[in-house]
Amino acid sequence: MSLGSKRLIAVGAALLLAMVAAVGVAVWNMRVVALEDARQNDAKLGTAIAEQTARAIQAVDLILLQLRAQVAQQGNASEAAFRHALQTQTFQQELSRLQHSLPQSDAFSVIDAQGRLVNFSRRWPVPRIDVSDRVYFKFLRDHDESAALVTSVMRNRLTGAWTFYVVRRLDDAHGQFRGMVLGAVDLSYFQDFYQALSGGGDLGVALFSRDGGLVTSVPRDAPVGHQLRPHNVAWDRIVASGHAGFFETKGVLRPGERLVSVNPLRDYPLVVDVAVSKSSSLAHWRQEAVLAAVGTACAALCIALLLRALTWQLRRLERSETSLAERNANLEAARHRMESQAEALRASEAHLAEKSAALTMTLDNISQGICMVDARGRVGVWNARALELLDLPADLIASRPSFEAVLAYQRATNEFVVEGVPVGVLEAVDARMSVIYERMRPNGTILEIQNIPLADGGNVVTYADVTARRRYEDKIRHLAHHDPLTDLANRTLLQQRLAEGIARAQAQAAQLALLYLDLDGFKIINDTRGHGTGDALLVQVAQRLMMAVNEGETMARTGGDEFAIAVPVDGLARSPAALARDIITRIQTPFEIGGTLCRVGVSVGIAQYPDHADDASDLLRNADIALYKAKSDGTGQFCIFDSGLEARQRRLFALEQDLRFALERNELSVVYQPIIETQSGYTAGCEALLRWHHPRHGQISPAEFIPLAERLRLIVPIGCWVLEQACGEAASWPETTHVAVNLSPVQMNHDTLIADAKGILERTGLAPERLVLEVTEGLLLEESSTVLSTMQALRALGIRFSLDDFGTGHSGLGYLRRFPFDIIKIDKLFVQDMVDQPDAEAIVGALLAVSTALNLDVIAEGVETEAQLAALRRRRCRHVQGYLLGRPVTAAEIRPRMMGSRITRLQPKALRG
Repeated sequence: MSLGSKRLIAVGAALLLAMVAAVGVAVWNMRVVALEDARQNDAKLGTAIAEQTARAIQAVDLILLQLRAQVAQQGNASEAAFRHALQTQTFQQELSRLQHSLPQSDAFSVIDAQGRLVNFSRRWPVPRIDVSDRVYFKFLRDHDESAALVTSVMRNRLTGAWTFYVVRRLDDAHGQFRGMVLGAVDLSYFQDFYQALSGGGDLGVALFSRDGGLVTSVPRDAPVGHQLRPHNVAWDRIVASGHAGFFETKGVLRPGERLVSVNPLRDYPLVVDVAVSKSSSLAHWRQEAVLAAVGTACAALCIALLLRALTWQLRRLERSETSLAERNANLEAARHRMESQAEALRASEAHLAEKSAALTMTLDNISQGICMVDARGRVGVWNARALELLDLPADLIASRPSFEAVLAYQRATNEFVVEGVPVGVLEAVDARMSVIYERMRPNGTILEIQNIPLADGGNVVTYADVTARRRYEDKIRHLAHHDPLTDLANRTLLQQRLAEGIARAQAQAAQLALLYLDLDGFKIINDTRGHGTGDALLVQVAQRLMMAVNEGETMARTGGDEFAIAVPVDGLARSPAALARDIITRIQTPFEIGGTLCRVGVSVGIAQYPDHADDASDLLRNADIALYKAKSDGTGQFCIFDSGLEARQRRLFALEQDLRFALERNELSVVYQPIIETQSGYTAGCEALLRWHHPRHGQISPAEFIPLAERLRLIVPIGCWVLEQACGEAASWPETTHVAVNLSPVQMNHDTLIADAKGILERTGLAPERLVLEVTEGLLLEESSTVLSTMQALRALGIRFSLDDFGTGHSGLGYLRRFPFDIIKIDKLFVQDMVDQPDAEAIVGALLAVSTALNLDVIAEGVETEAQLAALRRRRCRHVQGYLLGRPVTAAEIRPRMMGSRITRLQPKALRG
């Protein structure tokens, strides 16, 4: 066989090897990507499960804190008095109610200093049980431990169920041990929760103690409490660090290689492991690898058959040439045979051309670009895909140029002007190096290039367009750190920037401020106009906020209608307070959405490193506390954190917890302030007012607890209770009187208001026209169709409406035309100023004239002096209300006064003609 034939066969074989190698590298890269995706998904799931597990245990612990606070009320009572006060059926019923309020709770118990059971949520009378032999009892008895203690897994002595306990020590006022409160956590709750997450699949979830003891797992492959410390020391290292981590193992609860996410609980000595099978994570990759292998094998078989046919043809040609040489002396006699052989040769060449065309078609239809270079440095083969990816002209390659000529062409066309990339592939080939790398072309295409040196001195180079894959990966990285709605940084990126900013501030002895923002009035818009309008409003808010921040400041959306801004404070730029004022001003301007105007405000809390916090988490927490104070001061306010706010936050949190039970503990009451007819002096009706008498703090101001009730959505059941109390009391008054009840915006937007009002009127027997519902302008600002339809439906029942504090804020005459009001209440600021200030008296006179023209009743609030009452009588104001005429009193105190009333019944506007 000739040297040229051997080279041609060698080139074909090299091409085959290059193709196999390229496919192998691609398959391996796919495997690496698949494993990385599986690790990330497992880590995210583990974080979510660990947080839910911690919250479940924390819920039990919060109830223990509540019970400890109740027990602490016993003060320095003797041990016998302590047992007598707590060993009551009423307290047992309270424990039972707390137990049934949490699905994960198995029981709540109170233990005295001798380890004897004082009260027990699951049984009455209380069984005789002694736990003085338990390890947790001995530990808390001998250690002044203020934190919660989480025990190891043990069997319940009464039920036999596997549980663990959350325990807190009880001390008297002198710090002496008085016993403990104990919450039993049912492991079946976590078993069911983890089982629901695994869905019976390959996912495994296990809850360990930090010393490696199994608490529970799904699937249940080992006994509870069994020591199953993972055989990889990485588990111990992750648990010791206190932060989530990841490692691979041969399996602890289940056989086989598994990817394990380890998530220590922050406040409790427990660890959540979430494991997935490495084999199942690679299932999709194996399918793709098999397809790639089959495709490569088919291509290799085609190339091998082509090379074999080419070799056979070349050998046949060599035999023909030898035969012709031997018969050259008898040319005339062999002429016919030579012609026949020539014809055969032409047929063989045509066949070879056909095979060559098939090879060219195969190369041109491969998705990767392929280039082959011989040992002399000349381009041997370029497929069409390679020419397309590199923008090389076909006529240049058709001339079989040298590397130097192709390299000169690429330099002339500025192929390598993009900065930050390695040298071009041709330089790598010319240097006979084995290399794989990526580079960006001037047109923005990203190429993955692999150069494989051949044994004969040549090279095979492959090109793959990975632009779409890289852009997708960049998009995924962006989404992981940005809010999908507003494209602002999310909480994860904010915490990273805060940590980096604190590190820079610490190194430079500088400061870093955090502004925490919450929109005022957003929930009403979102509930009444729909989430589409709410999302559009959040996008416009984000755009305005971005216009307020400078370079170097991080703007983030932390969730819902909450935003945050990290601001380096260097003493040269604006102060955080100035930025807060600017933001409040920007947000106050109405937003146009869908052709209508939406108004929201913003409250801002400010905390600063290092004055208010030492790390990012404390900075976030203290800024949130300052925000809470700003919101309690009213809309459009900002507040800078100080140490006193933290104590106030703790008090508000305690009030929130107590308010949840205030109604059922009979701590709430309704008082009544009379409304007087000016000319006759008779009582026309009363306004019902809510009061809260706290067992420890005494009377709590409505201005403090009403906003809490609205934020906790407790105003709906509380408001319904107030309405029933007021209607029931008014039903005993003369038929000519009425009762007025304040209505919260939260109640007005609740879908049960109409049915609740109708049912209360039917149960109490109060005539609908004797009930007046008072609303404020805040409910009307958005002019919601829901509010209007609700008011019309209630008015159709005969209920009347009053507009409270008319003449202040945004209140306007337009509300009196668009909404079905019967009464307006003139704000006390005008009433109290009208004696000394002529303009105030003129305003009151104008309001009375407007009400007369619109056929509306008027009630003047805040009458405290005889001069004010006389001025209102001169202006013929029909009804007044204030401390001069009567302070709010209980139902028993107001009833005799109401029974003496002889005022003509007030009629709705529609009935007065």
